[in-house]
Amino acid sequence: MAKQEAAKLVALLDGIDQSTAGIRGDDVARVQLRDAAERCLARLQTPYERSWDLAFANPIVFACLQMGMDLGLWEAWRAAGGGDKTLDDIADMCEEGHARPDINLLRRTVRLLAMFSVLEEKGVDRYGPTPFSLEMGDKTACVAQTLECGTDHFMRAGHNLPKYLAKTSYREPLDPKTCNYVDAFGLEFFDRVKRDPRMNQSFADHMAGFTQRKTPWVELFDTGASLMSGAELGGGSPLCVDVGGGVMGVDITHLLKKHPGLPAGALVLQDLPEVVGAASLDGEIKKMAHDIFQPQPVKGSRAYYFHAVFHDWPEAEALVILGHIAAAMRKGYSKLLIYEVMIPAAGATRWQAIMDVGMMSLLSAHERTEAQWRSLLTKAGFSILNFWPDLKGTETLIEAELA
Repeated sequence: MAKQEAAKLVALLDGIDQSTAGIRGDDVARVQLRDAAERCLARLQTPYERSWDLAFANPIVFACLQMGMDLGLWEAWRAAGGGDKTLDDIADMCEEGHARPDINLLRRTVRLLAMFSVLEEKGVDRYGPTPFSLEMGDKTACVAQTLECGTDHFMRAGHNLPKYLAKTSYREPLDPKTCNYVDAFGLEFFDRVKRDPRMNQSFADHMAGFTQRKTPWVELFDTGASLMSGAELGGGSPLCVDVGGGVMGVDITHLLKKHPGLPAGALVLQDLPEVVGAASLDGEIKKMAHDIFQPQPVKGSRAYYFHAVFHDWPEAEALVILGHIAAAMRKGYSKLLIYEVMIPAAGATRWQAIMDVGMMSLLSAHERTEAQWRSLLTKAGFSILNFWPDLKGTETLIEAELA
């Protein structure tokens, strides 16, 4: 009886995917089901199995994914239109991109990737792609770039963190100039990224892909009543300045799509010169090079928008950034919009907790609770008007004005 019940459960679980009735097209429901599946796995695994996956399996799988990227396999497979391939076909695709690997080396690595659902085993030495492997081959999906950031930054920084914390007697890291990342690499995160064009591009693409997969802020925030209403749009007046908006300008583009036909100068994207120089945006969006630690050049905008900027910086640096914005704002008219993680006092999501410790590992920074956001913005001279949370449990849009 137990075997029969187990078989039924296995069949039920194997039949669930993103097209399952009840979650199709509902990303909140999909995330809830995914989180439940992860909790179920944690209950089913023995403690030793969990330790094995964390310490041995995950790093080895990651290494094989990186090998596939180095060989150009994922891009070649996608360019070939997907489809099942023999081991020799896979070797040929690698050779087209870079080098033909030893066939038995390839056999061992793709077998592992199939066992971790990166590929599908279709028979002896025959494999098919998955949505994940195909997206690794699509540069516009930014999946491969996130994995590259793992190789460039996250893996080594995470490995170094316990040693760094021990050296500092387990004090909470607060200084970005002496942080764990500097201890591991000898340079601050953004300094190191800027010195390497490939690294700079992969990080910019990673952040763009990260933003693309979040709920668009204009779906949470009532832009009509809270932004457009009362906006002064004549004579080139700015409506929204996206500060640190990134190479793809995902967030400012969301606003343009929701409110097309805005007058010239209404939408501004600001970022560092190398980012703005690489940005390809709609002609209605004005690009402007700007350093967030310098005075804000656009005065009196209806809104100044930040997405995932303040989690890069401890309080002292965040107050400098906010001070420049406050000086540019018009009291009673301008708004500050911040779209970031807001960690609840209890019941944080896995994603929120990972982001928090990840920022500590890279930058001596952190994600903030509601109390910490209130404290920071009050110190900077702002008053919070409203919170607009994403029901997926990722980020919250904070609406504030000058106090």
